[in-house]
Amino acid sequence: MNKIFLRHSYFFLISFLIAVFTSGAYGQNRENKKKQPDGIIVGVGYVYSTSVYSGVESRQLPMPFISYKKGDFSIRGLTANYTILDMGILRTDLIIDGKFFSGGYEAEDSSSLTGMDERKGTITGGGQVSIKIWRFNLRAKLMSDIADNHNGIQGNISLALGFPVSLFFKNMPFTLIGGSFGYQYNNRKYNNYYYGVRDLESTSTRLSYNAKESWNPYFSTFIRVKLSKKWSLMTIYNRNFLPDEIKNSPIVSSETKSSIVSFLSYRF
Repeated sequence: MNKIFLRHSYFFLISFLIAVFTSGAYGQNRENKKKQPDGIIVGVGYVYSTSVYSGVESRQLPMPFISYKKGDFSIRGLTANYTILDMGILRTDLIIDGKFFSGGYEAEDSSSLTGMDERKGTITGGGQVSIKIWRFNLRAKLMSDIADNHNGIQGNISLALGFPVSLFFKNMPFTLIGGSFGYQYNNRKYNNYYYGVRDLESTSTRLSYNAKESWNPYFSTFIRVKLSKKWSLMTIYNRNFLPDEIKNSPIVSSETKSSIVSFLSYRF
């Protein structure tokens, strides 16, 4: 097995052990969580995302959305998920995720990137362990490139909270607000692929750069409004704070990365 994978997956393993212990300690009192119903959801959304690369403009684009769930298997957008264990408090999932729009660039995107080789999106595979107590959800996730593009690893630990404010306002539609905060891990291969500058790509104004592994904090907020039995509206805001290992790259000009996603959906 990849030594880098072993060396940097400790946080995922520790979280799994904590989850097992927690599920045992609370096993007699675990919640009878109502699972999401099977079915198909379709919709249309709008995405706005800033870029960390020098001279690259923010992206704005409409996009279709489709979600399918049948038992323990689900597809949501470009992410396929299979739940292998769900005990109410403790849950473990296997995940395959298409990362085609969240990273990478072409040399034509900016004059600062002229002469750089294209950095492509990829497909990642891995797993997630989550512990849910009341409305809090502690998650640990580890994903690895399975399309042989950057051959890197990403992981994150986060704590999320969702709260139905409509419980206190009887005349308003069901409204759920919430957010999460955590740390994202990128290993050296991932950072070098997306933020490094190879020797053959270096110029007099763009020195070669070898990026190291990094941890960066982030937070996310969301609001979901159920307009009717079938229709829902949701907006998500994400903000990542870039670490020095990324900010010090000569092709990076930002200290943060933000995105807003809004979509209207219909459940069949």
